[in-house]
Amino acid sequence: MLLTQMVSRLTKALGPKLESVVLYGPEAHGDTYREVSPLHLMIVLVDLEPATLSLLNDPVHWWIAQEQPWPRFFTRALIRDSLDVFPIELFDIQRHHRVLHGSDPVVGLEIDRAHMRIQCERELREKLMRLREGFVESRGASKPLRHLLAASYVSFAPVWRGCLHLLGEPVPVHDGEVVRALCAKLGLDVASFDEVARIASEAASSLDASAVYGRYHREIAEMVARIDQLVIGAGGEAR
Repeated sequence: MLLTQMVSRLTKALGPKLESVVLYGPEAHGDTYREVSPLHLMIVLVDLEPATLSLLNDPVHWWIAQEQPWPRFFTRALIRDSLDVFPIELFDIQRHHRVLHGSDPVVGLEIDRAHMRIQCERELREKLMRLREGFVESRGASKPLRHLLAASYVSFAPVWRGCLHLLGEPVPVHDGEVVRALCAKLGLDVASFDEVARIASEAASSLDASAVYGRYHREIAEMVARIDQLVIGAGGEAR
């Protein structure tokens, strides 16, 4: 198995410099997509000095050769110091992750909703911008447009979780349940999100990717506008 091989390579290369290896993202949620199904890893090290990072060369380049995304490198101190910068990612990792090696590095973390509010809006706007750029880049061709929609859905999912938490709502496990709950809370039409999920999950689909993009883009833009209107009270409540 790919994960077992990677952990073996990391432990052999790093020895006592390796504290933890954590799987997060869609696989940790139990969500798999045929179009895009990356394995996201957090690698927690004793330090991030050049001598330690150089030990990662062989295992990480092997991992990239398997068409997997770059792992994220942290120390325990850096995780704590990043709570105000990456609250969405750390909230998502804390709720759904699998420790592949070592101890759990995210247990006991406390996420500030004020920081979450700022990142939610920023991430929504940035990913919407990328969605528009990708549409132009695709030239309207079905295959790249389908891949764009699938990749967009996967990248938006942690942000949707953050938004739902920000709104004080329970956060379900699976991506589809999360976006349905968020759309219900914000009064958005979930149908286009379900269509994009189908495109991401199925090897072939009769759905018109260009038409789906139009509907999906409209609802994402409205989501951004509604999250933009949220104000976080002194007690952390959204209103």
